[in-house]
Amino acid sequence: MKYSLGPVLWYWPKETLEDFYQQAAASRADVIYLGEAVCSKRRATKVGDWLEMAKSLAGSGKQIVLSTLALVQASSELGELKRYVENGEFLIEASDLGVVNMCAERKLPFVAGHALNCYNAVTLKILLKQGMMRWCMPVELSRDWLVNLLNQCDELGIRNQFEVEVLSYGHLPLAYSARCFTARSEDRPKDKCETCCIKYPNGAQTCCRRKTTSVCTQWHSDHERLRLQPR
Repeated sequence: MKYSLGPVLWYWPKETLEDFYQQAAASRADVIYLGEAVCSKRRATKVGDWLEMAKSLAGSGKQIVLSTLALVQASSELGELKRYVENGEFLIEASDLGVVNMCAERKLPFVAGHALNCYNAVTLKILLKQGMMRWCMPVELSRDWLVNLLNQCDELGIRNQFEVEVLSYGHLPLAYSARCFTARSEDRPKDKCETCCIKYPNGAQTCCRRKTTSVCTQWHSDHERLRLQPR
C-alpha cells in the first residue's frame, strides 16, 4: 500500500503553495500531485511556477505527478496543457479526454484522474491502450462497485496492467462546472468573478439542510494507493 497527496483544489497564493509543498516533501507520502486542476483563471501560480515546484520536489525521492484541468473550455488552455504534457520529466494526471489524447499522440504514460468518469472495465481497457498506468477511481463510486469492476478487469486479463488509487481523506470534489459555485454565491457573473475563491482558502461555506459544509471514509479493497486530498 502506498499513499499519494492529491493536488490542492483550493485557490491559494503562490507563497502558500510553496510552503505547503516544502512540508509535503518531508511527509510520508509516496506520490505528490500538483498543478491547477480546477480553473484556468487562477493565475497566481503559472505553468512555469508549477514546473519549478515539481523540480524542487523531485529531490525528495517521491514520485511527482502534474495534475491538469478537469474542464477545458478554451483553445488558449490547450497551449498550457501542451506545456504540461511536454514537460519531459514528470508523469501527467489526465482529468480530461483531450489530455489523454495529447499523451497518447506522444506515446506518454499517464494517470487517469477521477474526473474522467471511468465506470467500467471496457473503458479502462481503452485507456490502457492509450497509455494509462494508474487509475484513480471516481469519488462517487462505492467499494462494491470497485470490487465488481476489478473482477471484470480480471476477466478481461488486464487487472495486473495498471495501479488503482482511491480517494481516502479530504473533501470530495463532486463536480466541476463552467459556472463557478463560489462566484455565484457572491452574485458575480462568470466572466467577472475576480477570482473571489482566493478569499476562501478552505472553501466557501454553504448551508444545506441546516448543516454547514465546504463547497468544493476510508476503506480497503483491491487497490494499491490511497489518495489524501489537502483540506
